[in-house]
Order: sequence, then C-alpha cells, then structure tokens
Amino acid sequence: MKRSLLSVLLVPLAACSNSAPDETDAAYAARVPMETRVPSPRPAPPAPEQPDDAEWREGANGIVTFGVEGSTPLLSLACEDGALGAKRIAITRHFPAPDGTGALLALVGNLRLRIPVDAEPPARWIGSLDAHDERWRILDDRFTATLPGGGMLRLPASPLTRALRTECRARAETPGDMSESVTPVPET
Repeated sequence: MKRSLLSVLLVPLAACSNSAPDETDAAYAARVPMETRVPSPRPAPPAPEQPDDAEWREGANGIVTFGVEGSTPLLSLACEDGALGAKRIAITRHFPAPDGTGALLALVGNLRLRIPVDAEPPARWIGSLDAHDERWRILDDRFTATLPGGGMLRLPASPLTRALRTECRARAETPGDMSESVTPVPET
C-alpha cells in the first residue's frame, strides 16, 4: 500500500519535468562554448647542465674564469677601472643574450647579491659593482649564480676569487687619495 501510494505521487511529478519544447524556444540561438586558439608560447631552450669538471682558473689579464679548460667559460670575474680611479668588479655570465635586454644575475651564498646585467650579443651578460661593495664578500665562499633562463651555476669557494676581490680593492684609490688627484676649481 505504501509503495502504491508513493508511485501514485511520483508519476505526476516525473511527467512535469520532461515538458516538450514550445515554439518560442526555437526562436533563440543555441549557446555553444567557443574554442579559442591562442598560440602557446615557444618554450625557452633548456639551460645547459653544469659540467662536473668545471673549476675556477686564472686567465689572461687577471681575469678569473669558471668553466672547463679549453671551452668557453661559464662565468668570468675581472677587476676593471671605474670613474675617478675607482675599481669595479665585473661579472660576466656566458650564455646566449638577446640584443637590448637586461636581467638581474642573482648570487646566493652566505650573502645575497643581485647584479643588474646587460646583454651583449651573441652570448654575454655583463654587470659590475664597486670593488668596495661589501656584498662582494660572497666571493669568499661557495655560492650559486642564477640568470633567468640561463640556469643556475654552483660555484665552489676558491682562493682565486678571494684574491681577485682583495687585489681589486687594494688597487682602488681610497677617498683620501682621490682628493689629491682632483685639482680644485678656483672660485671667481
């Protein structure tokens, strides 16, 4: 009896849910999801793996390089002249560089140092900071160097990098020395 009563109540309810379409429904356009075709960006070429036998080497003109002997270095450090006799430590990441671009080369070790670098095609990113910048102490221990799209280098501690930093700072004129090399302009 309970089943028949339940059946009697559910049949009219089921009949109401499947109504036939009326003439007004045919006048409306059907909604269909549109597929948009957006070209997928071309993936960047993978950064080369760091060779296991890469190491720090002293190059010509006091340049210190990291890489495998006989091949293009992965990273270079040099002491260069700046304005008014100041010395700067220049860092070069050897990796393909599109013309007119810039990036931040991140050095992470016991300290963190982000150096603005500019692309010099075809394959160099170059930046520099004052030799007296205390953040260069990162060169005294092992650190990583990361260039966006260029991968990460794991760089071991080396007496060559410490010596470059120390010698570059020693060759830089101190503020007292700079005042002697500048001739004052007489007041009129």
